Amino acid sequence: MTGTASWDAALRHAARAFGLMPERFWRLSVREWRALNAGAVTALGVAEMAALMRAFPDRRRTYPSSSS
Repeated sequence: MTGTASWDAALRHAARAFGLMPERFWRLSVREWRALNAGAVTALGVAEMAALMRAFPDRRRTYPSSSS
């Protein structure tokens, strides 16, 4: 690896191997944060979203009638 890819890999390794203290986390640059999270998060698929919606349905709210 060379350039950006090697830096990203080194940063991920360092953060995972040695931990990242909260005060350091909040000082990360956007580039550092993206490098640490590269490939770590994927979007939900349609089936996964549907399963969550079935498991945690929205509750219907009832409101008092506005007619007097």
